[in-house]
Amino acid sequence: MSPTLFKIIAWILTITTLFGNCFIIIIIVSRKRLRSSKLNWFIISLAVADFLVGLSFYPPLFFCERWFSCHTRLMKSFRWIFIYSSVCNLCAMTVDRYLAITSPIYHRTKVSERVVVMSITLSWVVPAVLRGVVFTPLYYVHEHKALKYGLPILLVIFEALPCLLILFAVVRISIIAKRQKLQRRNKSKGRANQTKDENQRSSTALRMILFVAFFFIFCYLFEVYYATCVTFSTSCKDMEILQLIQRFFLIANSAVNPFAYAYLKRDIKEEVIRKISVLCRKRNSELNAHPNTEPDVQSVNLDEIL
Repeated sequence: MSPTLFKIIAWILTITTLFGNCFIIIIIVSRKRLRSSKLNWFIISLAVADFLVGLSFYPPLFFCERWFSCHTRLMKSFRWIFIYSSVCNLCAMTVDRYLAITSPIYHRTKVSERVVVMSITLSWVVPAVLRGVVFTPLYYVHEHKALKYGLPILLVIFEALPCLLILFAVVRISIIAKRQKLQRRNKSKGRANQTKDENQRSSTALRMILFVAFFFIFCYLFEVYYATCVTFSTSCKDMEILQLIQRFFLIANSAVNPFAYAYLKRDIKEEVIRKISVLCRKRNSELNAHPNTEPDVQSVNLDEIL
């Protein structure tokens, strides 16, 4: 695949990232029922981070190459702050779901709205401090030391460890969820009907987090490989192509997440369907309000032909 084709696909993914995550944010913020879910708070924060990831990749590169003289180091610093914020938000959401599945009583009593807000705040503050406040000035003053010592530490904290943490959590969640599903099947039918709706909502949230987590691991495994090549100067070939593929997977991770929320999480899916239905009814009412417009045009064309 040529670099030009890579860039075209990356631009398509960038546009999808911007519109998809913006749509999810508007959907959740505009409905009180969706805002009341603590899990949706994590989704909003992750969607904001993914939106900024899409905004910080190819749009700045496009404008800087053509019209402006940009400070590339500072631009890269902000880009990686947003990427690491996305990673931290996903880790926070995964840990929240892990506690909800493995320790439901503890999660219900201890994980309050305040804890969720603190988790989301740390997901933004920690990357901003370590990457923006600590690493970037060190990179300007002592570039060699920053690349030799600082960058590997960032790679371990924000890439290697999150992949391992999320992989462990989702595998553990999958095993426990399957065990709980078998236990529910063994319960009496009457008791199962009482919690049917709650179980369905929990199941859709579980499928959503599993898909997002596994896709994140798939995308970031290549990022870890590329970062290892750059950091430790291993014998990796075609670094330019590797960089294009790295950017492709990073943007793809942010572009796919909104579709996972809209299709796999039940409450968001219901709201998306409702919005589409409203738009369709509005469109039909507009067409019904002017029923003779199209036939008139057709009749005029027929008269001109005859």
